[in-house]
Amino acid sequence: MLRRIPPVRYQMDVMKTHIPILGSLVIATDLARFSRTIAMLLAAEVALSVALDQGIHSTSNLALRRAFEDAKESLLSGHGLSETLQKHPILPNMFLELVRIGEETNSLRRTMNDAATAYQKLLER
Repeated sequence: MLRRIPPVRYQMDVMKTHIPILGSLVIATDLARFSRTIAMLLAAEVALSVALDQGIHSTSNLALRRAFEDAKESLLSGHGLSETLQKHPILPNMFLELVRIGEETNSLRRTMNDAATAYQKLLER
């Protein structure tokens, strides 16, 4: 019942990410889904802002969703994604580096695909 209250759900989602082993699986699941969604939409030449909307909706963890929503707002205000994402300690360094490299080399589609593949392999192990 309490889980339906957004601030409570947010705190529960944050706590989930800190549970040993389970936390990394929760994060990897959402990052794989988010990254794959972004990569597929960018490959179809969908605008990044629209792709981010869809990627955000594919994310079930509210703490991760908030990080991606902040990044989208940053993008819409003329800044980069990686700069804002780095302010969210919930995101792994590997993911942050892939986003940064993708932005700098204008290959975000490829780096998001690489991230999705890496996190999917992590989940399979």
